[in-house]
Amino acid sequence: MLFWDGVLRGSAAGLLALLIVLFVRDGRRTLTGRLGVLLSLSGLAYLVLPTLDSAVDATWWRLLVHISTLSGPGLFWLFAASWFDDDFTLRMHHAMALAASVLLGLISDFGAVSPAMHVLLLDIIWRLSAIGMVGAGIVISLRGRQNDLVETRRRTRLVLSTAIGLVIAWVVLAELPLKGWPPPLGWRLINSAGLFALAATLTVTITGWRDPGLLAPVRTPTLAGPRAEADDSQLLARLDNDMKRERLYRQNGLTIASVAARLGVPEYR
Repeated sequence: MLFWDGVLRGSAAGLLALLIVLFVRDGRRTLTGRLGVLLSLSGLAYLVLPTLDSAVDATWWRLLVHISTLSGPGLFWLFAASWFDDDFTLRMHHAMALAASVLLGLISDFGAVSPAMHVLLLDIIWRLSAIGMVGAGIVISLRGRQNDLVETRRRTRLVLSTAIGLVIAWVVLAELPLKGWPPPLGWRLINSAGLFALAATLTVTITGWRDPGLLAPVRTPTLAGPRAEADDSQLLARLDNDMKRERLYRQNGLTIASVAARLGVPEYR
């Protein structure tokens, strides 16, 4: 089991490192891309943490690794909000909520100076808050999914929100009955397999659905007409011709992707 735990943990770490490269390359100018980097780093920290023994508990870098793992649920919430909520703006109260969640987790893990029942209560409260953030991220991802005009991102909403949300929720809940450190090898193997499956899903999604609008902010339909831009007139004329003369709307299984391909423009146009 130790061998397979190392294989799965190393493979997941490699995929998360690749995701960081992809987020930096494709989304470095967007808030979503930057939060994607932080979320991937949190995943890397979580992969490393169970391999550390109690001898390094007092080191400062061990504390940084632990803080990074505790920030995972909150970062997922902000990542989903920045990607799928067109009205989202990162504000101070978001940072305060993330910091409060991390602080509560630190007190629960390292502040064991009260009776065991109080420590368990703190642990439960932190995990409930973490599950709440994960749930909020999933709700944001799925809300308005049918109104998203970019098909690849509409599929991404369902795949990524479900995969990330379930794995983070599993990690948060599975740690509750743990006693002592390091965790049992069987528990590590199950978590390694889950994290590898998640990293693989993320990597295949980001690399497989190559769309210039994938990491762009959500565009929602409005009642206003198209902006009068010089480069839109010919595009609108071609679309008008395809609809009125070619009766494109009668085509079975017509999608935004097929119309975009026919007109030679990205889906979000």
